[in-house]
Amino acid sequence: QMFKRLLRRGSSDDDSGSDDDEDGEDYENEDLSDDDKDGTVRRGFVRVIDEDVVLDDGTATIVFVFPRGKSSCGKVDENQDVKDPRKKVEKIFLSQRAASHPAFEKFPAGPHAAVSQRIFQKQVRHALVNMLISMGLKPSSFESIDGDETYLRISVDPDGKVIRHLAKCFRYRLPFSRESYAVAKAFAKNKGGRPPRNKDGDEVYAYHEYADHLDGKFQRFRDADLIRLVLRVITQHIDLAELKAQSVISRHFVAAKHEKVEELHKRWVSAWRLFPSSRNDDLIRDYFGEEVAFFFQYYAFYIRMLVCLSIVAVVMFLCFDKLMLGGGGKHALMVHSYLKILFGACLVIWATIVQDDFEHHAARSRQKWGTDTEGMVIEPTLPSYRPELEGTRRQMLLKMFSNFLVLLACLAFSILWGLAIREGRGTHLESLATTALIRVFSMGWSMMVPRIVRLDNHRTQRRQNKSMVVKLGLVKLFLYITPFLRTAFIVNWSQMTCERTLEAAADRAFARGWPSGVEKSRLQEWLPEYVVPLNRQLHRKLLGLPADAKICIWGCQPVTCILDADGSGRAGCRTDCFYTLRESLDFLYVSHIAFSLAFILIAFFYARYKARSEIRRSTTDNREYTFLQFQAKCEEVAKYEYSSWGGSYVEDFLEVVLGFAMVACFGIMRPLLAVFAMGAALIEYRLLAFRMTHVTCRPYPTASTGIDMWQRIISMIVVLSVMVNSGLAVFFLDPFDRWKPKSKVMMFLGYGYLMLVFRFLVQSLFRKRPPDVGTIEDFNSEFMSKVTRENIVQTPGQFEVYEVSGVDVGLEKGG
Repeated sequence: QMFKRLLRRGSSDDDSGSDDDEDGEDYENEDLSDDDKDGTVRRGFVRVIDEDVVLDDGTATIVFVFPRGKSSCGKVDENQDVKDPRKKVEKIFLSQRAASHPAFEKFPAGPHAAVSQRIFQKQVRHALVNMLISMGLKPSSFESIDGDETYLRISVDPDGKVIRHLAKCFRYRLPFSRESYAVAKAFAKNKGGRPPRNKDGDEVYAYHEYADHLDGKFQRFRDADLIRLVLRVITQHIDLAELKAQSVISRHFVAAKHEKVEELHKRWVSAWRLFPSSRNDDLIRDYFGEEVAFFFQYYAFYIRMLVCLSIVAVVMFLCFDKLMLGGGGKHALMVHSYLKILFGACLVIWATIVQDDFEHHAARSRQKWGTDTEGMVIEPTLPSYRPELEGTRRQMLLKMFSNFLVLLACLAFSILWGLAIREGRGTHLESLATTALIRVFSMGWSMMVPRIVRLDNHRTQRRQNKSMVVKLGLVKLFLYITPFLRTAFIVNWSQMTCERTLEAAADRAFARGWPSGVEKSRLQEWLPEYVVPLNRQLHRKLLGLPADAKICIWGCQPVTCILDADGSGRAGCRTDCFYTLRESLDFLYVSHIAFSLAFILIAFFYARYKARSEIRRSTTDNREYTFLQFQAKCEEVAKYEYSSWGGSYVEDFLEVVLGFAMVACFGIMRPLLAVFAMGAALIEYRLLAFRMTHVTCRPYPTASTGIDMWQRIISMIVVLSVMVNSGLAVFFLDPFDRWKPKSKVMMFLGYGYLMLVFRFLVQSLFRKRPPDVGTIEDFNSEFMSKVTRENIVQTPGQFEVYEVSGVDVGLEKGG
């Protein structure tokens, strides 16, 4: 019965296809209703533009923005011809009944048929409004401050029959109310008569698909629930992308709520606590959806874990500083190396805790938010999705091609990076060239990824995000990690300076400057530790060396040295690879933070400029700027989507994960990097919270079962950190860097296996599933069985009653 009212109204229009503006009702200019019944005008402060605006959000869920014609200062050319209007209408309205509206029957059909844009726009907009009304939705319109657009707010009663009917049709899951738990019996440690509590102290309600017989047992629909259900029913009957392509609407967006924005600002953005806590997770989830909430939950947890790591790093730094002030010399350098080895073990343990402990937090949140199953996730279908390709050979080849492009990107970066640093190895130029190339190649790959991911033909945004996480995350991780791995390990085995004598090899190797702390006259005492003799002609042939080469200075070259205290003349040295690695790490991390902060600030000032420009273009003093008009500008310049100034889930999460990878893998070279990372993360977290609340257009509240693919990438980083920390400790820290290659390999394997043992022991402390989650699941299962059992029994007269006079179940025949 969805379109009966639409069809009745359409059939009553006598001359709906004429070009006269007086025919029918002009819904474009009609103010159908107002959210403020008492007539008062609500006002609120918007921080981005630093002004008070009229609050027109009310009960709106979705907002459509319609451009006006050029005669009314708009962008639509009313006199332009629309080719084949019947076909365009069928693309917009997915329902056959809607597409066969009597007003559209007068549209000529065929590729050469045409009507004016005035007629086409009028009838489509007329049918669109009628369709929304027939769905039980409440549209209301108002004009923009500069008169070039019309805004259509779409609302629904959160306590009405329409939203309940939609929840039933879409099998939407809702939490039971607290009052419903009055019938719950005690189970395990959970007392009866109230919802169970998890280890974090939060009440965990059972979720169930909405059903008529359980009406009154559920909690009230949240704003996020209304948005999901309303957009779901709209997208089932209307192609919003086609509406935009045909210039019927210029944009649509989720309605922001000023009251919620102020609550978020007070409790989350401008909180007086220095370190973010988990107490605002529910508030973030109710407004932005589970996907964004899981991101900020992980980010806050990561920052709190950085605090612990920073304390260890500062203690280690103070211990080394005390040794150096005491004149420890070579002894101090060796103690510092052992402290770094200990810190490397701490890094592996810390990274493992970050991975496994957060998974426990996420498991509790999934259960509390009712997203522990995929069935509750409601998402609109992407406009780019092509169902006819599913299961075809073409689709399989396209996916293989997209995966091949990922490998090709990694190979291309390796070649370009090798060419870029060829002339500046071991100098500041190498660090700058590495950082610049990583940034440029990273930005280029970021622009290519959306097109590559679209080849996979994903139906929903969440599935597309997962694919983007893999293709973007793995390549960027390769970009960030590979140059450091080359400097740390490959150079030690590939770089060499060979001559006939040790003195000739030293003069050539140290042409840029002699190592500090040692004398050239005593090189026979300390340099042999970095020398490999060539005793066989086969070695020279394999390495492509001259026949008279007899000795090689192999691997990274010493830069600063400290003589051993035993008077033997031997020395422990820091090599050019050590300083290059540390310098590149500093450059990359500083640029990483600088770029992240710059993008956030650009989004703020860009949205401010666009909104204030629209206010200045106002043609009359009778109209005032409203909150939804500001949100429309945010949607235009700072939408929450990939490659937008408003950020995106993939890009925001990727920046956090890359920072985690740098600390976990290379923190052993620069322990105080943890302190710098903590400070930068605190600033970036607050700026991201401000951007999401005040600048970014409110995103669709996407549901999620956790951090999905990010958890796998984090696990891969933790395993990688074991190998990297083991290698850095062996090849860069004294006295291991002076050992023979065979001894280094044995030390690398031994230290690596020890790290893996530590990781295994830490993981054994965390069960795959927290015990309280299982207990609460059992409790809520028993509760739901009782509630559904008591409410499913039919009441008299509710269903059919059958004749049972012939039924005999007595103890005796005929009894």
